Amino acid sequence: MTRTTYTAAHWGIYQIETPVAGEGPHIRPFARDPDPSSIGLDQLDPAVTRLRIATPAVRKSWLEHGPGAAPERRGIDPFVQVPWNTAFDLVAGEIERVRGRYGNDGIFGGSYGWASAGRFHHAVGQLHRFLNSCGGYVRSVDSYSLGAGRALMPHIVTDMDDSNASHTSWSVLAEHTQLFVTFGGIPLKNTQVSSSGAGDHRVRDNIDTGGEIEWIPIRPNTDTALMLALAYVIRGIRCIYCPTSPTGACTVNSITARTARQARWPDAKPCT
Repeated sequence: MTRTTYTAAHWGIYQIETPVAGEGPHIRPFARDPDPSSIGLDQLDPAVTRLRIATPAVRKSWLEHGPGAAPERRGIDPFVQVPWNTAFDLVAGEIERVRGRYGNDGIFGGSYGWASAGRFHHAVGQLHRFLNSCGGYVRSVDSYSLGAGRALMPHIVTDMDDSNASHTSWSVLAEHTQLFVTFGGIPLKNTQVSSSGAGDHRVRDNIDTGGEIEWIPIRPNTDTALMLALAYVIRGIRCIYCPTSPTGACTVNSITARTARQARWPDAKPCT
Protein backbone atom coordinates (compact mmCIF):
# COMPACT_ATOMS: atom_id res chain seq x y z
CA MET A 1 0.00 0.00 0.00
CA THR A 2 1.30 3.48 -0.91
CA ARG A 3 0.48 6.87 0.56
CA THR A 4 0.50 9.79 -1.91
CA THR A 5 1.21 13.38 -0.94
CA TYR A 6 1.97 16.42 -3.09
CA THR A 7 4.60 19.13 -3.24
CA ALA A 8 5.43 21.94 -5.67
CA ALA A 9 8.63 23.44 -7.04
CA HIS A 10 9.48 25.85 -9.85
CA TRP A 11 9.10 23.16 -12.49
CA GLY A 12 5.74 21.77 -11.47
CA ILE A 13 3.70 19.77 -9.01
CA TYR A 14 5.01 16.40 -7.89
CA GLN A 15 3.47 13.33 -6.31
CA ILE A 16 5.39 11.84 -3.42
CA GLU A 17 4.58 8.14 -3.17
CA THR A 18 5.60 6.59 0.10
CA PRO A 19 5.17 2.85 0.72
CA VAL A 20 3.62 2.14 4.08
CA ALA A 21 6.44 -0.30 4.72
CA GLY A 22 9.71 -0.99 2.99
CA GLU A 23 11.35 1.43 0.57
CA GLY A 24 11.65 5.17 1.02
CA PRO A 25 9.52 7.74 -0.83
CA HIS A 26 9.61 8.18 -4.60
CA ILE A 27 8.89 11.38 -6.51
CA ARG A 28 6.66 11.20 -9.59
CA PRO A 29 5.24 13.78 -12.03
CA PHE A 30 1.76 15.08 -11.27
CA ALA A 31 -0.56 12.51 -12.84
CA ARG A 32 -2.90 15.10 -14.40
CA ASP A 33 -0.11 17.17 -16.00
CA PRO A 34 -0.25 16.51 -19.78
CA ASP A 35 3.44 17.35 -20.32
CA PRO A 36 5.28 17.34 -16.99
CA SER A 37 8.82 18.61 -16.82
CA SER A 38 11.56 16.07 -16.19
CA ILE A 39 13.43 18.65 -14.12
CA GLY A 40 13.21 18.04 -10.40
CA LEU A 41 12.41 14.34 -10.50
CA ASP A 42 15.83 13.62 -8.98
CA GLN A 43 15.21 15.65 -5.83
CA LEU A 44 15.15 12.51 -3.67
CA ASP A 45 18.11 10.88 -5.39
CA PRO A 46 20.93 10.14 -2.93
CA ALA A 47 23.40 11.93 -5.23
CA VAL A 48 21.34 15.11 -4.76
CA THR A 49 20.31 14.78 -1.13
CA ARG A 50 23.89 14.36 0.08
CA LEU A 51 24.74 17.76 -1.43
CA ARG A 52 22.10 19.59 0.60
CA ILE A 53 23.24 22.02 3.29
CA ALA A 54 21.97 20.46 6.50
CA THR A 55 23.35 22.91 9.08
CA PRO A 56 24.66 26.50 9.16
CA ALA A 57 28.29 26.89 8.11
CA VAL A 58 30.73 29.78 8.49
CA ARG A 59 33.89 30.59 6.55
CA LYS A 60 36.81 29.31 8.65
CA SER A 61 38.87 32.53 8.74
CA TRP A 62 35.81 34.63 9.60
CA LEU A 63 34.77 32.24 12.36
CA GLU A 64 38.24 32.21 13.91
CA HIS A 65 39.24 35.87 13.48
CA GLY A 66 36.02 37.84 12.96
CA PRO A 67 34.67 40.15 10.25
CA GLY A 68 37.07 41.13 7.47
CA ALA A 69 39.50 38.30 8.20
CA ALA A 70 41.58 36.97 5.29
CA PRO A 71 39.53 38.34 2.38
CA GLU A 72 42.10 36.84 0.01
CA ARG A 73 40.87 33.39 1.08
CA ARG A 74 37.32 33.93 -0.12
CA GLY A 75 36.43 31.06 -2.40
CA ILE A 76 39.17 28.77 -1.07
CA ASP A 77 38.55 28.90 2.68
CA PRO A 78 36.73 25.83 4.02
CA PHE A 79 33.37 26.27 5.73
CA VAL A 80 32.88 25.05 9.28
CA GLN A 81 29.50 23.70 10.38
CA VAL A 82 28.15 25.28 13.56
CA PRO A 83 25.06 24.68 15.73
CA TRP A 84 22.00 26.81 15.04
CA ASN A 85 22.32 28.73 18.31
CA THR A 86 25.89 29.67 17.41
CA ALA A 87 24.74 30.86 13.99
CA PHE A 88 21.96 32.95 15.57
CA ASP A 89 24.47 34.62 17.91
CA LEU A 90 26.91 35.35 15.07
CA VAL A 91 24.23 36.92 12.87
CA ALA A 92 22.75 38.97 15.71
CA GLY A 93 26.18 40.20 16.76
CA GLU A 94 27.11 41.20 13.22
CA ILE A 95 23.85 43.10 12.72
CA GLU A 96 24.46 45.01 15.95
CA ARG A 97 28.06 45.73 14.97
CA VAL A 98 27.11 47.14 11.56
CA ARG A 99 24.13 49.10 12.90
CA GLY A 100 26.19 50.57 15.69
CA ARG A 101 28.99 51.68 13.38
CA TYR A 102 27.19 52.58 10.14
CA GLY A 103 23.48 52.61 10.94
CA ASN A 104 20.90 50.55 9.10
CA ASP A 105 22.09 52.11 5.83
CA GLY A 106 25.14 49.88 6.20
CA ILE A 107 23.06 46.69 5.90
CA PHE A 108 22.52 45.34 2.38
CA GLY A 109 19.64 42.89 2.11
CA GLY A 110 20.84 40.67 -0.70
CA SER A 111 20.08 36.98 -1.33
CA TYR A 112 18.65 37.65 -4.77
CA GLY A 113 16.95 34.69 -6.35
CA TRP A 114 13.80 32.65 -6.79
CA ALA A 115 14.38 30.46 -3.74
CA SER A 116 11.29 28.38 -2.97
CA ALA A 117 8.26 28.09 -5.20
CA GLY A 118 6.13 28.93 -2.18
CA ARG A 119 5.88 32.31 -0.49
CA PHE A 120 6.48 31.47 3.16
CA HIS A 121 9.78 29.75 2.43
CA HIS A 122 10.80 32.43 -0.06
CA ALA A 123 14.35 33.28 1.03
CA VAL A 124 14.36 36.86 -0.28
CA GLY A 125 11.02 37.70 1.31
CA GLN A 126 12.01 36.18 4.64
CA LEU A 127 15.34 38.00 4.69
CA HIS A 128 13.75 41.37 3.91
CA ARG A 129 11.02 40.83 6.49
CA PHE A 130 13.63 39.97 9.11
CA LEU A 131 15.82 42.99 8.31
CA ASN A 132 12.79 45.28 8.39
CA SER A 133 12.15 44.10 11.94
CA CYS A 134 15.71 45.21 12.75
CA GLY A 135 15.09 48.75 11.59
CA GLY A 136 15.49 48.52 7.82
CA TYR A 137 18.19 47.96 5.23
CA VAL A 138 19.37 48.87 1.74
CA ARG A 139 17.88 46.67 -0.95
CA SER A 140 18.36 46.18 -4.66
CA VAL A 141 15.75 46.79 -7.33
CA ASP A 142 15.13 45.09 -10.67
CA SER A 143 17.08 41.95 -11.55
CA TYR A 144 19.58 40.42 -13.90
CA SER A 145 16.79 38.14 -15.19
CA LEU A 146 14.85 41.03 -16.71
CA GLY A 147 17.92 43.14 -17.37
CA ALA A 148 17.03 46.58 -18.70
CA GLY A 149 13.47 45.49 -19.45
CA ARG A 150 12.02 46.69 -16.17
CA ALA A 151 13.60 50.12 -16.64
CA LEU A 152 12.77 50.53 -20.34
CA MET A 153 9.35 48.87 -20.77
CA PRO A 154 7.33 51.55 -18.91
CA HIS A 155 8.54 54.06 -21.51
CA ILE A 156 7.67 51.78 -24.44
CA VAL A 157 4.55 49.78 -23.59
CA THR A 158 3.88 49.24 -19.90
CA ASP A 159 5.72 48.05 -16.81
CA MET A 160 6.97 44.48 -16.62
CA ASP A 161 4.49 43.36 -13.97
CA ASP A 162 1.53 44.42 -16.12
CA SER A 163 3.16 42.87 -19.16
CA ASN A 164 3.79 39.55 -17.41
CA ALA A 165 0.23 39.47 -16.10
CA SER A 166 -1.35 40.03 -19.52
CA HIS A 167 0.67 37.84 -21.86
CA THR A 168 -1.07 36.35 -24.87
CA SER A 169 -1.42 32.60 -24.33
CA TRP A 170 0.79 30.16 -26.23
CA SER A 171 -2.25 28.54 -27.84
CA VAL A 172 -3.44 31.88 -29.27
CA LEU A 173 0.06 32.69 -30.52
CA ALA A 174 0.34 29.28 -32.19
CA GLU A 175 -2.98 29.70 -33.98
CA HIS A 176 -2.76 33.31 -35.13
CA THR A 177 0.88 34.44 -35.32
CA GLN A 178 2.45 34.69 -38.78
CA LEU A 179 5.95 35.69 -37.65
CA PHE A 180 7.41 35.04 -34.21
CA VAL A 181 10.81 36.54 -33.34
CA THR A 182 12.64 35.46 -30.21
CA PHE A 183 16.13 36.17 -28.91
CA GLY A 184 17.81 33.12 -27.43
CA GLY A 185 15.16 30.73 -28.68
CA ILE A 186 12.44 29.20 -26.54
CA PRO A 187 14.11 26.56 -24.34
CA LEU A 188 11.41 24.28 -22.97
CA LYS A 189 13.07 24.35 -19.55
CA ASN A 190 12.34 28.10 -19.40
CA THR A 191 8.69 27.69 -20.38
CA GLN A 192 8.20 25.02 -17.71
CA VAL A 193 9.06 27.33 -14.83
CA SER A 194 6.51 29.01 -12.61
CA SER A 195 6.99 30.55 -9.18
CA SER A 196 3.79 28.86 -8.05
CA GLY A 197 4.54 25.41 -9.45
CA ALA A 198 2.62 24.79 -12.69
CA GLY A 199 0.57 21.61 -12.84
CA ASP A 200 -0.69 21.92 -16.41
CA HIS A 201 2.21 22.23 -18.87
CA ARG A 202 0.94 22.79 -22.44
CA VAL A 203 3.74 24.73 -24.12
CA ARG A 204 5.41 21.97 -26.16
CA ASP A 205 2.53 21.41 -28.60
CA ASN A 206 2.07 25.15 -29.13
CA ILE A 207 5.77 25.71 -29.88
CA ASP A 208 6.15 22.74 -32.22
CA THR A 209 3.69 24.00 -34.86
CA GLY A 210 5.56 22.57 -37.83
CA GLY A 211 6.26 26.04 -39.17
CA GLU A 212 9.52 27.12 -40.79
CA ILE A 213 12.30 27.97 -38.36
CA GLU A 214 15.34 30.11 -39.10
CA TRP A 215 18.29 30.61 -36.76
CA ILE A 216 20.29 33.80 -37.27
CA PRO A 217 23.66 33.58 -35.43
CA ILE A 218 24.31 37.25 -34.79
CA ARG A 219 27.57 38.54 -33.38
CA PRO A 220 27.65 38.35 -29.54
CA ASN A 221 26.56 41.53 -27.73
CA THR A 222 24.83 42.98 -30.80
CA ASP A 223 21.30 41.81 -29.98
CA THR A 224 20.26 45.34 -29.02
CA ALA A 225 21.54 46.65 -32.36
CA LEU A 226 19.44 44.05 -34.16
CA MET A 227 16.36 44.93 -32.09
CA LEU A 228 16.74 48.60 -32.97
CA ALA A 229 17.34 47.79 -36.63
CA LEU A 230 14.18 45.67 -36.80
CA ALA A 231 12.20 48.39 -35.08
CA TYR A 232 13.41 50.92 -37.64
CA VAL A 233 12.49 48.60 -40.50
CA ILE A 234 8.98 48.28 -39.10
CA ARG A 235 8.66 52.05 -39.06
CA GLY A 236 10.19 52.38 -42.53
CA ILE A 237 13.24 54.29 -41.28
CA ARG A 238 16.88 53.64 -42.18
CA CYS A 239 19.04 51.80 -39.62
CA ILE A 240 20.04 54.17 -36.81
CA TYR A 241 23.62 52.88 -36.92
CA CYS A 242 24.18 53.72 -40.60
CA PRO A 243 21.89 56.63 -41.57
CA THR A 244 24.12 57.77 -44.44
CA SER A 245 24.60 54.39 -46.08
CA PRO A 246 22.61 54.14 -49.36
CA THR A 247 22.51 50.37 -49.06
CA GLY A 248 21.70 50.21 -45.38
CA ALA A 249 24.92 48.32 -44.68
CA CYS A 250 25.34 48.46 -40.95
CA THR A 251 28.86 48.99 -39.68
CA VAL A 252 27.96 47.47 -36.31
CA ASN A 253 27.02 44.08 -37.65
CA SER A 254 26.55 42.99 -41.26
CA ILE A 255 24.13 40.29 -40.13
CA THR A 256 22.13 42.93 -38.28
CA ALA A 257 21.81 45.06 -41.40
CA ARG A 258 20.94 42.16 -43.71
CA THR A 259 18.40 40.76 -41.26
CA ALA A 260 16.80 44.16 -40.81
CA ARG A 261 16.51 44.74 -44.54
CA GLN A 262 15.11 41.28 -45.27
CA ALA A 263 12.73 41.24 -42.31
CA ARG A 264 9.15 40.53 -43.35
CA TRP A 265 7.68 42.37 -40.36
CA PRO A 266 5.90 44.95 -42.55
CA ASP A 267 4.13 42.10 -44.41
CA ALA A 268 2.96 40.30 -41.29
CA LYS A 269 -0.52 41.14 -40.14
CA PRO A 270 -0.78 41.99 -36.44
CA CYS A 271 -2.81 39.75 -34.19
CA THR A 272 -6.19 41.10 -33.15
